[in-house]
Amino acid sequence: MDEAYKDIRKAVLAAALPEIAFDGWTDEVLARAGEAAGIDDNSLHLAFSGGVGDLIAAFSSHGDAAMLAALEVPDEMKIRDRIRHAVRVRLEVDADHREAARRAAGWLSLPGRQVLGGRLVYNTADHIWHWAGDTATDYNHYSKRLILSGVLGATRLVWFGDESEG
Repeated sequence: MDEAYKDIRKAVLAAALPEIAFDGWTDEVLARAGEAAGIDDNSLHLAFSGGVGDLIAAFSSHGDAAMLAALEVPDEMKIRDRIRHAVRVRLEVDADHREAARRAAGWLSLPGRQVLGGRLVYNTADHIWHWAGDTATDYNHYSKRLILSGVLGATRLVWFGDESEG
């Protein structure tokens, strides 16, 4: 995403999140959030030229940034423990917006939207591996991220239905 519209995306996402749990990821929610954030229609269209998909991408990027901010330096942890910890932290940063995350997964699962969903989960896996200290530049670089992407997807599906504490 273009950095020129970063502040607009943040403001619109903040205005949209309370509505998404009730109305889902829709063009109407995007328009209302832009209006609530005081963003004119032209700027809103430029910041979210991909529509709702760009709003979901902003939500995912926001979660990734929050995860990285919450993760401490992984000094003495084994690599598998680093990855497990980062996946848990990624879920924890979305805990207040579980319904928005659930609805985003549903929106991304529809035909024609899976490429965006795959790219977003791959980006999260990439952030986790970089934080964990991965320096691979060969095929392992990609295989680690693809495997973790599958783990992230499956873990999220279980998390959506998990109502237990902690």
